[in-house]
Amino acid sequence: MIPDEDGGESPCKVDVEYEWIPPKCKSCTTLGYSAKECVLNKPKPANPPIAVYVPKVGTLQEPTMPERSRNQPWKDGDTTYVPSRPTHMPDRNMNRPPSAPVVEKQREGRESPRDAAGPSREERGKALVIYNTFDALHLLDDTDEQFLGLLETRVRINNVSHIQAFLLPQWQWFVDYGSSGNRIWIAWDENFIDVDVVECGTQFIHCHVNIRAIHESIAITIIYGANELVERRALWGSMETIAMQCTNIPWLVGGDFNTVRDLSEICGVSGDIRMAMEDFNTCIQNTGLLPLPMQGEWYTWHNCSAGPRNLWKRLDRMLINDRWMDRFPTSYYSCLTPRTSDHSPMVLCGNRQQQLGGMFRFDNYLALSPEFMPSVQ
Repeated sequence: MIPDEDGGESPCKVDVEYEWIPPKCKSCTTLGYSAKECVLNKPKPANPPIAVYVPKVGTLQEPTMPERSRNQPWKDGDTTYVPSRPTHMPDRNMNRPPSAPVVEKQREGRESPRDAAGPSREERGKALVIYNTFDALHLLDDTDEQFLGLLETRVRINNVSHIQAFLLPQWQWFVDYGSSGNRIWIAWDENFIDVDVVECGTQFIHCHVNIRAIHESIAITIIYGANELVERRALWGSMETIAMQCTNIPWLVGGDFNTVRDLSEICGVSGDIRMAMEDFNTCIQNTGLLPLPMQGEWYTWHNCSAGPRNLWKRLDRMLINDRWMDRFPTSYYSCLTPRTSDHSPMVLCGNRQQQLGGMFRFDNYLALSPEFMPSVQ
């Protein structure tokens, strides 16, 4: 209440804005619901007991044997047996903490809540750009992806060939050994597409992809932005140079840009990132890139902390140029729920149905026109 001119008081409306953090499930680390509502915590229905008729029979008592020490020798006729070592051995795992149960992915039957968040096999497109180490390779079990990008592999050079042969032995691989820690890997199925690596940098790999099925050539740039703002400025300059080379070809840019576009893409306490956002938005404007429609997880990165240090950001995204928009108007990408990684895998999809138009509106005054009835008849 505030005093008014008449000496009384009048009600006053005050708008209050405060930070709101969405609830997070502690079981599956998904935003939007608590652990009580998670399907992983729902108890399985117990099978009712089955009544079985067992007729009474006479019971036989086992003959009682005199107790004997386990380590004491015993005699069977003329032979004496002496145990070579104690029968009771100490438990080696006595002081170890109990291990967590291992849950395997079910290929048939009920789908897990993590698998339900991703697109179906029919909705996925022919190209795939995916994030972070080998956490996302489970998507290749029963799908038709033909292009793969891996970031932050942290694999030693002498182990690269062994890991590639174990993961996807029939695919072709390209690793930028010049960058520190060979941070970016790409792989493709040469039975369906041809890949020509055009340019490599410490924060990106740019390549041309020829899709044989549709006789189409596209450009794909896999991004892994540096942590420091000054180092990312070199990436923005490289993207502007590549944009001038992709004016006549569909171009997709995807990966971890290590920065956000606005404050709505952050949940938690973060430092001053205004200059980083300005540099990123300026690069997008200069390159003429557009955000590709997305679905799934809004925040794609988590710092794996709890309490006041809990932080979520949308660091991973896909951008396209106008040529891509004209050629693949229904394409979109899905951000899936991460499993062991701190980033969300991204899957490019291209078979979504055309979006329907807005709601149909009919004004009654149109029926008063003399031309209305002849038109609808």
